[in-house]
Amino acid sequence: MTECPICLSSSNDQGSAEITFVVTSCNHSFCINCIERALMKPPSSTAIRDEEDDDTIHLIHDPTMGKCPMCRQNTSLFDLKSIPSDHHDSNTSSSSSSFVHEKNSDILSWPIAGLEFKQKASNWSSGDANDSLGYFVELKEAIEGYGVTFRFHDDVPEIEFEMPLTVGKIDEWDTMRQCKHFANQILLQKAKFDSWFYFDRTASFHGKISFEIPVSKRNNPKYFYDELSVVLQFSQNKRFVRNGYFNWKLAAPQTCPLDGTWEVKWQNGNSMKIKVQDHFFLCLGQQY
Repeated sequence: MTECPICLSSSNDQGSAEITFVVTSCNHSFCINCIERALMKPPSSTAIRDEEDDDTIHLIHDPTMGKCPMCRQNTSLFDLKSIPSDHHDSNTSSSSSSFVHEKNSDILSWPIAGLEFKQKASNWSSGDANDSLGYFVELKEAIEGYGVTFRFHDDVPEIEFEMPLTVGKIDEWDTMRQCKHFANQILLQKAKFDSWFYFDRTASFHGKISFEIPVSKRNNPKYFYDELSVVLQFSQNKRFVRNGYFNWKLAAPQTCPLDGTWEVKWQNGNSMKIKVQDHFFLCLGQQY
C-alpha cells in the first residue's frame, strides 16, 4: 500500500485508481497533488523587499524546486517518478518508475520563442516600464545585477552583457595584487546556452552555459566562473520576467601552497602563530 503522508490518501482507498502516487529522489512517496503544491510553493527565505514599497515582497527562487516535506532534501519536480499500480508498497523503489514531468527542449514550441527580455537598470526605482528583465531577477557575481539581455539568435537562447565580461588565457598569478594576469585578453559580450528546457506549468526557462575558459568581472579578475545556470519565470502574458536568478559557479581556485596556520620560532626562543591565506599572512591580528 502507498499512502500520502500529507493528505493520508492511500492506494487502498475507493477511487484510488484516479490518484497518481509518486516517489521522490529521496525515496519518499506522496500523491502528485500534495507534493507538487509543496515543491512549487515559494520559500520565504528568498524574499526581498521592494525598495519603493516596504509592504511588497518579491520572491526569487526556482519555481520547480523545493524541499521534500519528509526529510527537507532539495527536490525538483523533474525528480518525481510515478509509482506503477502494481508496485504500491511501503518500500517502493524509484528505479521501477518513470518520470512524471518532461523537460521541453523544443524551442519552437515555447511561448517565449523569438522574444527579447532586457534589463535596463540596476534597481527597480530607476527602471522604466520597458524593463522586461527587471530588478527582481537576481544576477549578482560576474555582472553585479544589471545590463543583461535574454534573447534568441538562430533559434538558440543566448544572453548578452551590456558590460562585457573578461576572458582569456591565464598567464600568471600576481602575488602582490592578489589577482590573475591574462595573456591574449578578450571581452565576452554574448554567450549561447549549451543546454536548455522550458516548463509550461511554471512558465519557466532553465538553461546552462559552460565556459571553457573561466570568465570574471571586467577589470576585476578576483573571482572566476566556469558555469552559469539561469532560471527565468515569465509573466502570464509573457511580456516580462517576474522572477529568477543567474547562478555563477566558481572555477576551482588557485590556492597558495602555504595556506594554513603556522608557528614561527626565532633563534632567541620567541615564537608566534601566523595565518597564511591567498598569499597574505596575519601576525597577532596585524597584516603585513
